[in-house]
Amino acid sequence: MTIQRFQKALFFLPYFFVSFFVFFFISCNLFGQEGGIKFGKIDKEYLEMKTYEADTSANAVVLADYGSTYFRYHQGKEQFQIYFLRHRRIKILNNEGYGWADYGIPIYHSGGDSELISGLKGVTYNLVNGKVEKHKLEKNDIFDEKRSDNWDIKRFTMPNVTEGSVIEYTYTIISDFKFNLRKWEFQASIPTLWSEYSTSIPEYYYYKKIQQGYIPLALAENKTEPGSINFSDKNADGKISNRQITYINNVDRWGAKNVPAMVAENYMTTVNDYISKIEFELATVKFPNSPVESVMNTWETLNKQLLQSQPFGDQLNKKAFIKNQAAAIAIKHQDPEGRIKAAVGHIKNKMNWNGEHWLYSNGNIRKSYEEGTGNSADINLTLIVLLRGLGMDANPVILSTRGHGMVNPVYPLLSKFNHVIAHVAINDKSYLLDATDKLQPYNQLPFECLNGRGRLISKAGTHWVTLRSTESSNNFTSVSLHLNEENEYVGKIQSSCTGYDAYMARKKITKSGKEAYIKDKVEVPEGLSLEEFTISNLDEPGRAMLEEYEVNVNQYVMNAGKIVYIDPLLMFAEDENPMKQDTRYYPVDLGCPIASSYRLTIPIPEGFRVEEVPEPALISLPNKGGIFRYSVSSDGSNLTLITSYHIKQTLFLPEEYGIIKQFFDILVAKHAEKIVLKKNT
Repeated sequence: MTIQRFQKALFFLPYFFVSFFVFFFISCNLFGQEGGIKFGKIDKEYLEMKTYEADTSANAVVLADYGSTYFRYHQGKEQFQIYFLRHRRIKILNNEGYGWADYGIPIYHSGGDSELISGLKGVTYNLVNGKVEKHKLEKNDIFDEKRSDNWDIKRFTMPNVTEGSVIEYTYTIISDFKFNLRKWEFQASIPTLWSEYSTSIPEYYYYKKIQQGYIPLALAENKTEPGSINFSDKNADGKISNRQITYINNVDRWGAKNVPAMVAENYMTTVNDYISKIEFELATVKFPNSPVESVMNTWETLNKQLLQSQPFGDQLNKKAFIKNQAAAIAIKHQDPEGRIKAAVGHIKNKMNWNGEHWLYSNGNIRKSYEEGTGNSADINLTLIVLLRGLGMDANPVILSTRGHGMVNPVYPLLSKFNHVIAHVAINDKSYLLDATDKLQPYNQLPFECLNGRGRLISKAGTHWVTLRSTESSNNFTSVSLHLNEENEYVGKIQSSCTGYDAYMARKKITKSGKEAYIKDKVEVPEGLSLEEFTISNLDEPGRAMLEEYEVNVNQYVMNAGKIVYIDPLLMFAEDENPMKQDTRYYPVDLGCPIASSYRLTIPIPEGFRVEEVPEPALISLPNKGGIFRYSVSSDGSNLTLITSYHIKQTLFLPEEYGIIKQFFDILVAKHAEKIVLKKNT
């Protein structure tokens, strides 16, 4: 919008204004530009600080982190610009915290326009012999790094950082890109004493606020404040009249105090899903006397956009290059499931995944098919084309992998997706297919794809598809012990695994080799040779992988004269609780159900009797979410131990954490219990 149009929209300027010049002033709330702290003024107590009492394991601590976003009108560009100011102060506690002295500022650019950085400065403070030494950030400490076609990184390293340093830096980003209002993270991988963010946004722009995290905010305020731009206009008589455009700023302010470090824990997708933060998405723009301009997509417009795009929807119309293969599969397989399995198998055999998760193809799936390599979209869009050639109702499902983060179903943002798979509907049954990994069974999604929901894209419409697996990650182990001629316990072990357990085993063997896998599996017990270890169905992902071997297990048997102590779970005991935190702020996300079974048969040596065996146990999770069983029985000659657990519930909310933690506490304790045999007198 030009200055003339902007003024006219607000004031209906008279037509006799033949020329004008503008002086403008914007009144907007810039609360906290100094962030509540003054640059260069450091309390000596922070320089003397040796550890952080609330978290003595911390390598560094964010002492203060202030951000402010506000808008200014630029006369030359005839538009509002976004100003983002940040002021941050960090205490370095030890050498493992030195990494916090390296920082990168992401800078967006597109179509010849680029965001600008202004006022970048930094200082390192050291306490030497009771005196404060200051070391300023110099130009040679700053450099540029290209990240992608639209993003660069302005990087800098704070000078003279040592244990005990306090570093401080501030900068402002000036941006023309209204969609790129900066997010704010209140939490970091180190503790934060205080984090505060404020925004002052003219009423013309409406941003949806996306807030997440489990850390309660100590500050949350919103209000309105007047904003204005002052114009001086010269009319035809040469007289100057002053006019003022007034508007409302919507002002928000958030703050968090004594924020704990965000630490990755077991059974977590990615820390980005749970870190306390706020993001902004420009939804509408509405200037006075102008219609509302909708900026944010709907799921329907996103669906249409993808189907019309060259690297996505256009690729699905390329059928000729694979029609001969479709015909060959159709002749060989008459039933739909057989055709699906053959189609997935063909793509896996023909194409190699380059390891890249992408929503879009490289632009030509035919070329990728002929060259035999491509990203995830190249491979799975080709699979969809092949399935359609077989007469299947096949469509893409876009998703975000676990490492990329969860998708918020409220906001249709393509940037939140990074992977595409195939969906096939046959009568009332649906198949979700991915041909990137040769070790996966044809109907098993990669574990990385088990991340909530994906969005089906088709001409008939778009809807959500559940991505959680109902198939358990399952393993079963059977051990039969006996005494050899040297009076040592030798175990004959048979095991099988299916689902994701089998996949992970095959992946380990493929990556490290059979020998390394075996040594890791059985802890290199004495007497084991590779010839004694057999693996079946290794190259058949659709079948259970079987293992059989015999090992000396005397290391799990302690002979104390007349008493023998046996660790009956051997090397298969769950010896530590995977739920390590006392409390947890984030969900436990298993991804898929998990199941494990173990059976041991052990002879009672001649002249010995059973002195003590573990008590049986039966523990159930609420709402049939899981069960743990443990029992020991005897027929007079042998002892038989059977234990198993099956966790069907795949997602436990923070308030359920104590339940699943206690479940594993009991399991680990039972696995540690011993069988005691005593010699008859």
